Amino acid sequence: YDGTYELLVCGPAKKKIVKSLEAAGIRYMPFLPRPELRLLYIAADLLVLPSRSEGQSLVTYEALATGCPVLLGAYPGSGLYAGCAGLHYCEYTVASVKNGIQAILTAKAGDEEGKSHISTLF
Repeated sequence: YDGTYELLVCGPAKKKIVKSLEAAGIRYMPFLPRPELRLLYIAADLLVLPSRSEGQSLVTYEALATGCPVLLGAYPGSGLYAGCAGLHYCEYTVASVKNGIQAILTAKAGDEEGKSHISTLF
C-alpha cells in the first residue's frame, strides 16, 4: 500500500486483525450505527468486498444506494448483474482486485471534484 488513498476497514474484527491493519497503515473503525455508516459510504470513493462467501451482501446495496461504486469478487451467478450501474467484479487475486480498484478510481477521477474524504467526516 503506497498511501495514495486512505484505506479503511469498518466492522467487527479480532484484535490481531486490527493490529495487522494498523501496522500496514490501514485505518480501522468498529461497527457504526446506520446514520454514520451512510455518511461513510457517501464519503468513500468505493467499497471493496472481494469475499468468496458474501456475494451481494447488504453493504453492497447500502453503498450503491448512496452512489458509492462497489467492487465485488466474481462469484457464481454474478453475471446476472453485469452492467448494473456502480457494480464491478474482479477475480479473487490481488492483481485483479488492484486493477479493479484502479479502474474504478480512474473512471471517477474527473467525475467528483471536491468530494469530501473520509477523514473530514470522521
